Amino acid sequence: MNSLFKDFLISNNSWRWFGLLLVFLFYFLPWRFQVNDDLIMMWLVSGSYTGEPETYTVFIHPLLTWFFAFFYQLIPFVSWYSIFIFSLLGISYAIGTISIDSYLKNTSKKALYKSILLIITLHFCIFPQFTLVAGWAAFHAFFILSFSFKEFNRNTFLGLLLLLFGALFRLEATILIFLGFLAFSFYLHEGHKNWKLIGCVILIFVLMYGSQKIWEQQSIHQEYLKFNQARHEVIDHPVFYQMYVNKEFPKDSKWFYFSFWLIEESTVSIEELYEYKEDLNAQYLEGIQIKNSFFRLYDVLSKELFKSFFISLLLILYFLKFRRESKPKIILAAWLIFFLVFNHFFHIRGRVVFLFFIPLIFPLIQNRKEYLSTNLIRITSAIIWILFIAHFGNFLREAKKRRNYILQYESLVSDLPAQPIKLEGIPLEYFSKYFHPTSNIPFLLDGWMANSIFQKKAYKKWNFNSLKEINHYYLIGLKNEPTFNFADYLSSENGEYKLINERETEDLILFEYKKQIIP
Repeated sequence: MNSLFKDFLISNNSWRWFGLLLVFLFYFLPWRFQVNDDLIMMWLVSGSYTGEPETYTVFIHPLLTWFFAFFYQLIPFVSWYSIFIFSLLGISYAIGTISIDSYLKNTSKKALYKSILLIITLHFCIFPQFTLVAGWAAFHAFFILSFSFKEFNRNTFLGLLLLLFGALFRLEATILIFLGFLAFSFYLHEGHKNWKLIGCVILIFVLMYGSQKIWEQQSIHQEYLKFNQARHEVIDHPVFYQMYVNKEFPKDSKWFYFSFWLIEESTVSIEELYEYKEDLNAQYLEGIQIKNSFFRLYDVLSKELFKSFFISLLLILYFLKFRRESKPKIILAAWLIFFLVFNHFFHIRGRVVFLFFIPLIFPLIQNRKEYLSTNLIRITSAIIWILFIAHFGNFLREAKKRRNYILQYESLVSDLPAQPIKLEGIPLEYFSKYFHPTSNIPFLLDGWMANSIFQKKAYKKWNFNSLKEINHYYLIGLKNEPTFNFADYLSSENGEYKLINERETEDLILFEYKKQIIP
């Protein structure tokens, strides 16, 4: 048994195929997590929400969404969006093992860094999110290109292909990893400087950005995109977010419902959004806002412990490796200052915070300097696998809770007629694998789709053209969160609705509303 384990550690291919097998198995997890944006995009490109596959979803390059829509039309019952994500994760990890085998000779160090890459990959399999997946693909692309770009071969092709898919999936994430690559690989290690690679990467970015803008400027989404950008600059503004957290908006304020993402057919105009953004910008340098930026960061790191652990691990390994060198410390200090400034001026989520620290892996692997004993490497490897097993156990417990909520949801809607349903307080992630690609999504969605063509198409499924025409709907929420804003919002915009029915389960509550007809 001990001999088999040693053979596994020594073999270059065993790690690769073991990781790909785990990614394949994780694809079939019945209750994977996703974030709202990802789930909405999957429902759009599959046609589950609007009734037909959409070729545009704002965040992803139109070329990629066109391919998604094409394949969903060709074979609609296959979950192409998820297949793409898991294929990208699997290929990224496989290329990462090639890079590690090329850089490192020590078996224990190979096992440590392959463990780090595999555990992060599996975490992304549990929580598949397009920003992280795109950034992870870009990280592995730069890794393999940094030593294979001098002559075109199979690895060069794989790296460029991976970078292209990352840029198509989320350009901003690939650019952030590129900046980290420049700092921690290109400038830190003289031997990895390759100006042709940098020029090729910039050309890819220019082509991706330029082609998307050209497409958007001649598309039917132009007016929506203007509003969506103005909406984003206010609702995602760190000052606005802090006001929302502190509950500073009175209910009679036009920004009250807006702060809860109830934006559809809102009375807030684009001009008002522009003006309010300037007011928010004027508060950036106030002492309280600087302090709030650190509180926001602490809040993110304290809630996303997996990411916090690996950020801490990478920082510790970095300091141990370069404790006697000044240049790496200066580069890290400059990067951390850049990160803190970015965090102050933008409200960033845990996924973006994690992407800022992923580039630390570049110098840890590329620099062959020994800094950990073999025993310490083995202990570190064992610790991270033990913690991942505990992390996976937490996921399974949360998945059981999700399954319980789904069963309660099914009991509430089993005999409902075909009327729109609004969820409030229940994360959309609970339904990440509940609806088949050919399903008809019964929910009224809001957020970044507000005032879009997507919404208009979805509304036609329920035979109305706007929220003002809704006469009958259902609201499902959590019993332990008794404040439901959608009902008041719809009444404020559309006249009085009467609560005609109410049903409860252990955790959920359903309200049925009908519009009051005034004779």
